[in-house]
Amino acid sequence: MLFRSEEWNTAERFEGCARVTSDPRAYARALETDARTYILLVTHVHALDQDLLELLIARQWAYLGLIGSRGKIARFFLRLRAAGVEEALFAGIHAPVGLDIGAVTPEEIAVSIAAELVRVRRGQSGPVASMREGHRLGSARSGTA
Repeated sequence: MLFRSEEWNTAERFEGCARVTSDPRAYARALETDARTYILLVTHVHALDQDLLELLIARQWAYLGLIGSRGKIARFFLRLRAAGVEEALFAGIHAPVGLDIGAVTPEEIAVSIAAELVRVRRGQSGPVASMREGHRLGSARSGTA
């Protein structure tokens, strides 16, 4: 958990997490990543988000997600393309982050992000299956009771 505010970054709030209050850019530069690394960029500063994405996009990771509007993401990608970032690197980025569940509140957005992380961790891809008729547990069509 990288959170610069020591007031918010407490052991009680983030039990079991490694807590960092140093400069996020310096931390990202020094961060060792591999195919098991999950990175979620959620800051309040667009320039910081852009810098962190630039530092991390070409690295190896299992998940790289970025919160923000579609417009913000489009501007970031445009800048990265102008800087010469390989087009293939964009395909793996989850942005805007979270499954589209119509989330509005911070709590709902957190649920959509957590669901996406689980989905990636479990190796799921393609369209998200819904629980409409024929897919419900216990329905006559699904053959389960």
